[in-house]
Amino acid sequence: MLGGSFALAQPRQQDEPLDKLEAILPHRPLGFTAETTARVRELADAAERLEYRESLYDPGSNATAILLMVEDLVAAKNRVDRLLKQTMEIRSRFADEAAGQRRREAIRQFLATTSALTDLSGRIRYVSYDALHEVAYDLRNNAQARTRLLELLTQNKSSIGASVMAQVMLVPPRGEPNAGLTSSGMEQSLALKLIRETRQHDLLGLLANYARRTTDPRLTITAAATIRRVGLPQSQRPGADPTLPKPAILAEQLHELLNQIDASRLGAEWVSQRDELLRWLDIRMTEGEPDDTYRIGNIEVKAGDWLLMRNPSPYNLFTDLSPGLFTHVGVVTVERGSDGIRRFLLVDLPETENRMPAVTVDTFVKRTLDYAFLRHADESVGEAMGDAARSIIGNESHFDLQFRTDGIVKLKGKDLRGEKIHGYCAGLLLLCAQQTDAPLSDFFPIPEHPAEGYTLANFAKLGVSMGHDFLSPTGPLLSQQMLLVGRREPMYDPRRQIEQAVYDHFANSMEEKQLTPSPDWYQSMRQSMAEASQNNPLLAKALAAAAGVNENMDLVAAAKLGAVVETLDKIAYGASGEFLQARAAMRVEVPRGPRRRLQADERLQQAIAYQRRHANLHQAFASGNLSPRDLRKELVRYYITRGNRQLDARFFQPPAKD
Repeated sequence: MLGGSFALAQPRQQDEPLDKLEAILPHRPLGFTAETTARVRELADAAERLEYRESLYDPGSNATAILLMVEDLVAAKNRVDRLLKQTMEIRSRFADEAAGQRRREAIRQFLATTSALTDLSGRIRYVSYDALHEVAYDLRNNAQARTRLLELLTQNKSSIGASVMAQVMLVPPRGEPNAGLTSSGMEQSLALKLIRETRQHDLLGLLANYARRTTDPRLTITAAATIRRVGLPQSQRPGADPTLPKPAILAEQLHELLNQIDASRLGAEWVSQRDELLRWLDIRMTEGEPDDTYRIGNIEVKAGDWLLMRNPSPYNLFTDLSPGLFTHVGVVTVERGSDGIRRFLLVDLPETENRMPAVTVDTFVKRTLDYAFLRHADESVGEAMGDAARSIIGNESHFDLQFRTDGIVKLKGKDLRGEKIHGYCAGLLLLCAQQTDAPLSDFFPIPEHPAEGYTLANFAKLGVSMGHDFLSPTGPLLSQQMLLVGRREPMYDPRRQIEQAVYDHFANSMEEKQLTPSPDWYQSMRQSMAEASQNNPLLAKALAAAAGVNENMDLVAAAKLGAVVETLDKIAYGASGEFLQARAAMRVEVPRGPRRRLQADERLQQAIAYQRRHANLHQAFASGNLSPRDLRKELVRYYITRGNRQLDARFFQPPAKD
C-alpha cells in the first residue's frame, strides 16, 4: 500500500459536467439569458457533486492512485477558475450594447452566472481542503509521495494546497506547541516554496510563527523571503484604533530574527540572501513602503485603486442590476504618517463613524472573504483619485440613509481638505472619480435604478429612499476603463450560504410583498427617543453615541431601519448558528448511563435535541447511508427554510382582516 513508482497515470478523459458547462457559457454580452443561467447552476451543482465523489478514494489506494486523484481535483479547480475569468472578461462589453431592457436583463443574467461560477470555485476549494488533509495523513509515512505531492501542488499553483500543506508541514502537532515538526527540513522548504508560488496572504500569521520557531537558519531566511513575496504587513498609522487586528509580523521583528542568525554557520549564498533581506527591511523600518505598489498576496495595489468587497447582505438585490457582486467599497491611497513611515491605506465611508477613517489596506481586507481591486486604465486618473482619498482622511462624515449623491456632487472640483463628506459608501467612489478629468461614464457606464415592485414603498416605511440614478459597488465592474487588478480566491462557507439566502429572501420579499415593520419594545422606545431628539442636539448626540452610529445620521430613519436590520441579522445569524450546532450534533454519540447524569450535561442535551429534530438525517448519517456532503446540503436547506419562515412571520405577514 502507498508504494511503487510515481509516474502518474493519464488524468480522466471525461469530466462531463465541466465539459457541458464550458460549452454552454456565453461568449457575448447578449448571450446571457435566464435559460443559460438555470443550466449553469444545474451543471455547477453536478460538477461539485462529481468532484466530491472523485475525492473519496478507496482507503486501500496506492500512492499513485491518490496523487492522480489530487491532480484531477486541482485540474478541475483550475478549469473552473479559467471559465470564471473568461466570463468576467465579458463584463466591460455590455456598455457597447444598445441601452434597453434586453441589455439590462442580460447584465442581470451575467451577474447571476458569474456568481454561480464563483460559488462553484469556492465549493471545489472547500472539497479540496478536506481531501488534501486526508491525503497528507495517508501519505504521512511515505516521504517520496509527500515530496511528489508538494511538487504537484506547486506546479499547479494550488492555493488551497498551500493552505493545507502549510498546516501539515509548518505547524507543530496540536497540543504540542514546543514540539519539533514531524516534517523534514526539505519538506518544510518545499512547503515554503508552494506558499511563495501561490502567494497566500492568509498564511502570514502561520509564516510569522514558523519564522520565530524554526531553529534552522536557512529555513528562517527562506521563511523571511516567503513573507516578502506574500506581502510584509504594514505597521498601523499613529493613533490607529487599538482594537484593529495586530499585524502578524513587522519589519522590525523580521529584521531582528534575521540579525540573530550566526552568519559563520552559513554558506556565501545564504549570507548574501540574508543581507539582501536585511537591506530591504531596513528601508521599510525607516521609510515604510517606498514603491508605487504594495503586495497583498497575488495582487499589487496602487494609490487610486478601488476595493470592492462583499459580505452577506440584502443590499445587493435592491437595484435593477442584481445580484450585485459586492456590497461595500474603499479607495486606496498612500500617506506618509507623522512618524515618517509611508503606508498604503484604505479609505471608506462607514455608517457608524463621524470621521473618515483610514486603515492599512492589508488590515482592511481581513474584514471580508470576498474582494476585488479595480484600477483606471489612465495612470494619472488613478493618481488623482488617490490624492482625493488622502485629502479626506479625518474629515467629518455623514452617512446618508437616503442614498443620495447630491452632497457628493457639490464637492466636485473643490479642495476636499476639511470638507464634510455627506453620502453613502458607493458615493465615495463618485467623490474620487469626479476629482479627475475623466468622464463619469468611465466609472459608472450603465445607470442603476431601485428594484421594482414594492421596494421603494417598503423603504419609505423605514424612512429610507433611493434615488432614481443609484450607484452601487457592482456598477464599476461594467466599466471599460476600470481594469480588474485581482480578486481573492473564493472559499465556500455553508454559514455564509445560509445567511446570504436569508438576506436574499428579505430583498426579494421587499420587492414582491408589503413590509409590516414590527419592532420590539426596546426598538420602539429607541425610535420614540430618536423622534424626540430631532429638535434636541444634545439628546441626538447622546443617542448616537449609545447606539454606536454616526451622530450626523438621520436618527429616526436609523432607528426604523436599525430595528429591521437587527432583527434580520438575528434571524440570519441564528439560522447559520443553528446549522453549525446541528451538524456537530450529528457526530455526537450519546453514551448510555443514568438519565440524571445525562440530563445534567447541557451540551449533550442540546445534541440529543438536534438529533431528534433531524431524526431521519441522523439515522441515515450514523448508518453510513448519507455522505457528509449530502448531510451538509440537507441541513443547509433546512435552516435556510427555517430562517425564511421566521423572516416572513416577522415582516411580511398579510394584514389581519377585520
